[in-house]
Amino acid sequence: MTVIYIFILFKVIFHLFVLDMFSLKKIESL
Repeated sequence: MTVIYIFILFKVIFHLFVLDMFSLKKIESL
């Protein structure tokens, strides 16, 4: 159960990081 929770947490953090990088690139292009 703990491993699954850690995996989900990692996935969410990674997703947020990717979105943040994407938004930064978008702002840079503008």
